[in-house]
Amino acid sequence: MNHPQEVQHGLTELRRGVTTLAVLLNLRSENHGYAVRLLLANSGLSLKEGTLYPLLRRLEAQGILTGRWDCTGDRMRKYYSLTELGKETLKVMRDQWASLIHIVDSLGAMNGGPEPRPPVKGEIYEPI
Repeated sequence: MNHPQEVQHGLTELRRGVTTLAVLLNLRSENHGYAVRLLLANSGLSLKEGTLYPLLRRLEAQGILTGRWDCTGDRMRKYYSLTELGKETLKVMRDQWASLIHIVDSLGAMNGGPEPRPPVKGEIYEPI
């Protein structure tokens, strides 16, 4: 789908904000970056490696995630999990997300806009 530059920029910014929430949701139990990437892609949110791994490192530097290296098997993998700050951050982000959904849906209804379209199972978005 080809969107004008301004629309594409807005879509990219919207996705960028949701990406952190989606990553944190997938790290409620310990997992490594590649597995998180696959889980998100299978849910319809494909991320490029250049998007996911810098985000994981930034969240770790902020104390939201903790990482540990696992050297068993054929390769080294870094596993991430939520810290206590990460769990609180996730709760705040989920609450804020629910509030924003309610606000946007009510604005659409108030202004005679269309009813929100439910997500389509298997819908895939372009990687950011």
